[in-house]
Amino acid sequence: MASTPLPYKVIFVAGMSRAGSMWTYNVVRRLIRRSGYAPLPEEIPVEDLTEHVDELLKTAGDRDVLCLKTHRALQPITADMRIICPYRDVRDAMYSYMKFMRCPFERALKAASSMMDKTDYYLLPHRENVLPLRYNGIIDSPESTIRRIVRFLEMGVSAKDIEEIASNLSRRKVSNYLKSLDRIEVDEHGNTEAGGDTSRYSSAPRLDGSYRVYDKSTGFQSNHITTRKEGEWRHGLSQPQRETLMRTVSPWLIKHGFPL
Repeated sequence: MASTPLPYKVIFVAGMSRAGSMWTYNVVRRLIRRSGYAPLPEEIPVEDLTEHVDELLKTAGDRDVLCLKTHRALQPITADMRIICPYRDVRDAMYSYMKFMRCPFERALKAASSMMDKTDYYLLPHRENVLPLRYNGIIDSPESTIRRIVRFLEMGVSAKDIEEIASNLSRRKVSNYLKSLDRIEVDEHGNTEAGGDTSRYSSAPRLDGSYRVYDKSTGFQSNHITTRKEGEWRHGLSQPQRETLMRTVSPWLIKHGFPL
C-alpha cells in the first residue's frame, strides 16, 4: 500500500496521437495500481473526458488517482497536474494516422499540423510538471522509459513491478493482443458481433464511416498498429505528397532534433 499522498490530483497522457500514448497510458494505470492506488475512470472511455475533470474529482476517494488521455491542449496547466507527453517524428505519426483513420492525405496533413502544435505547447521549457517521452525510447527501451515515468510521478514501485509491467506490455505481447481484437467483427452500425464480449468491447468510428473494435479495459483498438518501422511514409506516400509534407514539417523536425 502507498504510505503518503501523491503531490498531484490528476495524471494526463497528452500530446500528439500515434506516438505511443496508449501504451504510456496503460503503463501509468498499472503503476497507479502497483503503488496502492486505484486509477479513475475504472473503464477507459472512447470519448475525451478532460472537460469533466472537476466532476470526476468530486467522486474520487482518498486512494483514487484520476488518469486521463487527451490529444487536446489542456488549459490551464496547474501545479496539481502531472503530464506525460509522448511524441515522435511527425512524418511517421501522420502516416500512421492516415492509415489508422483511413483518411485522405490532406486530412492527415492537417492532423500533422495539430500534432506539432500540441507537442510544442506541452514541451515549453518552463513546464516542470511535463515529462517528454520520445517514441523511439518507448520502442527501444521500454523498461528504462517506465523507470523515468516512476521517478516523474514519485511512485513507490519496485524494480520487479517495473520489470513485470514492461514484460506484460512488451511489443510482442501487445501486437498479439491487438491481433485478437482484429478478429472481433463489428457491423456497419458499430455493433460488435458474436464472439466479442459486449461488456468489455465497444467500437470507435473511422473517418471513412467504418468502425474499429475498442477494448474498454485498455483503450487499445483493432488495427492499432499501422506501421512496423519508422520511415514507411517514404514509400507509402507519392513524391508530390512527400514534398508537401516536408515543406510543412521540416522546421519542426529540425527544432526537435529529428533527421530530415
